[in-house]
Amino acid sequence: MLSNLEKERQAHAGGRARVRQHWENMDVVPLHDAYRRFRELPGEGKACPDCPCCGQSVRACNRRWEGVLKINTDAIKHYYEFGEREVVGFGCAMDVLLETSFAKHHTELTLYWAHVVNIFALMKGSEVAKYVAM
Repeated sequence: MLSNLEKERQAHAGGRARVRQHWENMDVVPLHDAYRRFRELPGEGKACPDCPCCGQSVRACNRRWEGVLKINTDAIKHYYEFGEREVVGFGCAMDVLLETSFAKHHTELTLYWAHVVNIFALMKGSEVAKYVAM
């Protein structure tokens, strides 16, 4: 019998696998339609969907990458919907994206994320160059 921790790990691995499959099949989903899949976070105090990869709310998932990018808390105001009622936070979406085999999408999608969440306005030139170079 699996412990609760093992069940949680399996659920998170399943969430990451679904997100990875979405990124791997990105040729099927036209990139120019990707903007339709971005959703704005609900207001403070309202229920926020959970990220299937880390088990946190998508807001908390976003905050992890806000720390990585050294930007203000709550600067990332969107999450990504990749299937019917399937959502993922910015942090896990980027983590999984960077693990995919389709390197050609790394720059395109990273730039797209950055554009949508207005990260370029918050980043220094050297940081922008680092993410463009991925």
